[in-house]
Amino acid sequence: MPQARFHTDLSLPYWLVRERDTSINVSIFDATTGEAATVTSAVVSLLKPDGTAVVDEIAAVVSATNLVTYTVLATAVPATEALSAIWVVRWGVTIGGIVYDFESLAHVARREPLAPVIVTDLHARHQTLVTLKTRTKTNRQLLAESITVTWETVLRRIIHAGRDPERIMSLHNLYDLVIWGAMGHAFLDAASSLNSGGQLGELGAFYDKKFEKAWNSLKLDYDANGDGQIAVEEQRRSGVPVLMVGVKRWRG
Repeated sequence: MPQARFHTDLSLPYWLVRERDTSINVSIFDATTGEAATVTSAVVSLLKPDGTAVVDEIAAVVSATNLVTYTVLATAVPATEALSAIWVVRWGVTIGGIVYDFESLAHVARREPLAPVIVTDLHARHQTLVTLKTRTKTNRQLLAESITVTWETVLRRIIHAGRDPERIMSLHNLYDLVIWGAMGHAFLDAASSLNSGGQLGELGAFYDKKFEKAWNSLKLDYDANGDGQIAVEEQRRSGVPVLMVGVKRWRG
């Protein structure tokens, strides 16, 4: 009989802000059924790029919903720690008496990259968004989820371009991008839930296109050396997001 296979919900790295306690978590799912796995115990390790264990197989907390959590203490990531995007969090999770290891990257950062948009920002953009909902989500649940989905998409694109999202200094330049993406997601989600392509579907497709257009003309100031300042050579340039090797300017 083949051994059960499990996967995590880790689609982004962890952000460990220096001098701050940071709660990290992971959920484990059965790859065959898609259901949450029953975790009986778990340990966590936090490794520096050179393999040094800052946290070495310390017991993590397993909740009633099988969410595994651990708090990385501020003392583990002091202000003197160099910024890095290649620390590793290793979870050792026991399921059915067998230990499974899962790993994810962690960024040692000056701050956590948070979405520059809230639900009321969406309400102000389109009257329909004030009352929009689905069969299973309230208005605020739908819009908050749409913001989260869009923001995580933006973060993955930035990482894919070879950059660390937490080093972007001009988060305000991502405002309209996240607005359009969240509106597109919300309208399409509502249209799908209500089995109504019509106006909702058209609005969703319209704002999705605005999202892509905004992404392709994005301008960002990127703190390449991590000092919290933007020097002349780090100032933004427009264009399709690419990684520019050998210089500190990023077309974003």
